[in-house]
Amino acid sequence: MSYPDSAAEVMQTEVRFKQSTLDALNLFKESGPWTGKIRERIIKYELLHEALCNIYNIDYRLVFENIRLGRGPGASGSSYCNRMTRTICLKNKLSVITYLHEFAHAMGGNERRAVRWSCSLYKQTFPEKWEALSSNAHMMVRIR
Repeated sequence: MSYPDSAAEVMQTEVRFKQSTLDALNLFKESGPWTGKIRERIIKYELLHEALCNIYNIDYRLVFENIRLGRGPGASGSSYCNRMTRTICLKNKLSVITYLHEFAHAMGGNERRAVRWSCSLYKQTFPEKWEALSSNAHMMVRIR
């Protein structure tokens, strides 16, 4: 299935999340995912990943490749979920939405479901950050 034209296109349907998912994301939020050195930030993602894998009863590795502090458009766009090797790889930039998108794939979601799940969860958990994003095709990018 192809990507939606925009996040708004798939977010018209409300997504209901498990309370444990919201709790895990709120704990992640409290940890300050955008603060600290890269290694400290990676640990925060690893803790979130462990929590979500436990909640959804899936076993995926989370790996990081070429992580830097870059913020250019699409900087995390080459991240992926490989269902054959049961691996989520975050590349180039630590992005909460990108991680959630790839995790949605690990749960079996196609592109439209992954965009809906990740963007809806991000918007609910980080409403103040969501307001600073704009749609660039199916991706949300920071505008300010």
